[in-house]
Amino acid sequence: ERLFAVMPISTSTESKDKVKSEAMRLELAIADVPKFVLEAGPLAQKERKIELTPEQRDVLSKLQRFGVPANEMFLAIGNAAPTEAMRMAQMWWRGDRRAFPALVMAGDVGRGKTVAAAWCALEWARHHPWNNLPGGTNVQPFAWIDGPGMRKLGEWGEDAQDLLAGAATAQLTVIDDAGREGDRRAYEALSDLVMERVDRNRSSI
Repeated sequence: ERLFAVMPISTSTESKDKVKSEAMRLELAIADVPKFVLEAGPLAQKERKIELTPEQRDVLSKLQRFGVPANEMFLAIGNAAPTEAMRMAQMWWRGDRRAFPALVMAGDVGRGKTVAAAWCALEWARHHPWNNLPGGTNVQPFAWIDGPGMRKLGEWGEDAQDLLAGAATAQLTVIDDAGREGDRRAYEALSDLVMERVDRNRSSI
């Protein structure tokens, strides 16, 4: 028996820099991590500044190289307006993830699902022993599969097999916008991936 936490998310307004985000996802550009992010709220911009510690900036940089969109991470750190997606993600992350290893957030674009997933990624990265890994290890600790990744799975080449192999054993795997990209072959591969991870109690979003 496989258990999932399935969360339908109510509608909100989409707000993204699509060109910048897509460039980052395609690894055409990796933005420098800023020293400050702005906290959501009615105060003046200067009063809403949150200074990032060197450790936070290092975590952001690492996750960005795994494909986590920078804008969504900044929103997660800056306490963006609370959404149903964020509340559900935080409840799942802080709960018993061995009993419910997979969180499925369903809903239209712009409901905060990616920001909520980025928050979980940040929480995972904060506690991951980046500097204490065994020498010579090739195990990928984290995976973020987005639209380009879904298209890659549909091609079923060597890159797709490498992507699946890393995502299958990662401590945390996030599949972003699974319903918007890819073809039948990609969805079949994705289904097998999710079932394997749930069977092995590996956290997945």
